[in-house]
Amino acid sequence: MPFQIEALRFSQTGKPTANEFWLYPVVIQMSLAPGLPGCAGYVMTASAAGQASVFTLNRIRAGVVTALGTCTFQVQANVGVFAGPGGALVPGDILQLVSPTTPLDPHFSDVGVTILGQRTA
Repeated sequence: MPFQIEALRFSQTGKPTANEFWLYPVVIQMSLAPGLPGCAGYVMTASAAGQASVFTLNRIRAGVVTALGTCTFQVQANVGVFAGPGGALVPGDILQLVSPTTPLDPHFSDVGVTILGQRTA
C-alpha cells in the first residue's frame, strides 16, 4: 500500500469551556507518530495573560481512555505545539480532543486543530 496521510480536523467557534471535548469516530486503521509531527493547531485570538492552554488528545477504545498527546498554546501565541507518544487507531476507536481543565483566558477563542496520521491498512 502506498504511503497515505489522513487528516482529522476539530474546530470551535468562540471560547471553549473547561473540559469541553470533541469526538471523532475512527473508520480506518491509522497511526499517529510519536511527537505528532505534521499536526497543526491555530487559535484566532490567543490568551493575553495567565498560563498556557493545553488541549489533550485521547484515544477511547472499548471504554478505555489512553492519552496520545497534547496541543499547547502558549500565552500570546496563535500556533499550537504538539507533543506526546502518538499511537495506533483502528475502526471503532474514538479520537477525543479535550480543552484545558482550568478555565481559559477570556480572550482565547476560535480554535482549530488538525491531527495528521498515516493510514496503516
